[in-house]
Amino acid sequence: MLASINLDQGASYSYLEKHVHSQKDGVYLTPTSKVKLGKNTFFKLDFELLEGRMGKTIFDYDILADEGAVIDIETRLKAISDDQVTLKESVILAGKSAKAVLKSRVAALDNSQIEIFNTISAQAAKTFGHIDCQEVLLGNGKVKAYPNAEVLNPTARVTHEASLGGLDNKKLETLMARAKSKKEAEEILLQGMLSKKN
Repeated sequence: MLASINLDQGASYSYLEKHVHSQKDGVYLTPTSKVKLGKNTFFKLDFELLEGRMGKTIFDYDILADEGAVIDIETRLKAISDDQVTLKESVILAGKSAKAVLKSRVAALDNSQIEIFNTISAQAAKTFGHIDCQEVLLGNGKVKAYPNAEVLNPTARVTHEASLGGLDNKKLETLMARAKSKKEAEEILLQGMLSKKN
């Protein structure tokens, strides 16, 4: 899974990737994208695992954005059993007023592991970047986040927000008080977090 994408001035590109995998072990994916965005372009990448296991997956996105380019990347997935997922997203905002949002919603269950490496380098004037990472773990799952924000211009800005840990106990208790088992309540909250509307 190797992509090389070049957008000329004013172009728009949206890529929606929805996966259905086997419940058995053996899935191995290495989606790699090298993206170069011209002036005033729009690039959207949306990954969602609808069903099955992630297995061993390494995402590697490398994006260079020229003046006025806009980047919107969203990843939603659940790792189970002994799945291992690594998400690497690197964005360079090299042109004036370029913008990027990197959003991830992931859950690590059982003995799975998820690592997320987000990098936004705001190099040109009036560039803006935002990293939004929400990771949930259940059982013996492990989650790690490595946000990297770099600003090389006094008029540029990069923000970051992250949440790592278990599900909200208050929300779990509310659902369980409405006759849901703990497992059912956890699944409802996970589905809500991983849904597109979130």
